[in-house]
Amino acid sequence: MKIVFGKEEKIGLMLLLAVIAVSGMIFLILDDAGKESFASAYSPSSEIGDLVSYDGEADEIIYTNTGGHLIVKSGNITIFIRNGAGLDPEPGMRIHTVGTIDIYNGEREIYVSEPADAGFINKTSGIE
Repeated sequence: MKIVFGKEEKIGLMLLLAVIAVSGMIFLILDDAGKESFASAYSPSSEIGDLVSYDGEADEIIYTNTGGHLIVKSGNITIFIRNGAGLDPEPGMRIHTVGTIDIYNGEREIYVSEPADAGFINKTSGIE
């Protein structure tokens, strides 16, 4: 059985392939840019659901009892890092993170969905 395409089908197929190629290029460009390109700096006026970046000092490090999550207190800001137990930060380290503003137990927090979106730097040595 042989499939025969008419002129309209060939044009449609070419347009479909062009859309797929352009979509792939846009995906690669945006993926390379990363989340931080779209985040605004954290402020107390940031609204629930906003994508924010935050830089500060880790005052307190809390590992959750279940799930391997990490909670970082920085001043009056709480940062929840999902699956972040492997990051191994210490109090006094600088934190740079990108996450969304969320509410947990009635308190505002920055929710970080990927450990890769949180970095810790030792202030004295500059080593992560």
